[in-house]
Amino acid sequence: WKASTHLRCQFKSAGPPTCESSVAIGSSLLVFSGTPAKLTMGTGIYLGATGRIVSNKEISGTSNESDIVAKVQLR
Repeated sequence: WKASTHLRCQFKSAGPPTCESSVAIGSSLLVFSGTPAKLTMGTGIYLGATGRIVSNKEISGTSNESDIVAKVQLR
């Protein structure tokens, strides 16, 4: 299977940005939103799943990369 990610953030004049992250794995999709990020939508094998981001660590020595861990519970 193949995987890809996409991150979209909306910045306002004040306060933190509003971000949404999509992760496609094979023919399924996970969508995370909010702060802290929670699984807000899933398709395919992830339809009806729940979850959240449990860790987001910056990778040292890179310009803008992170190691992100999510806990996802399938239904």
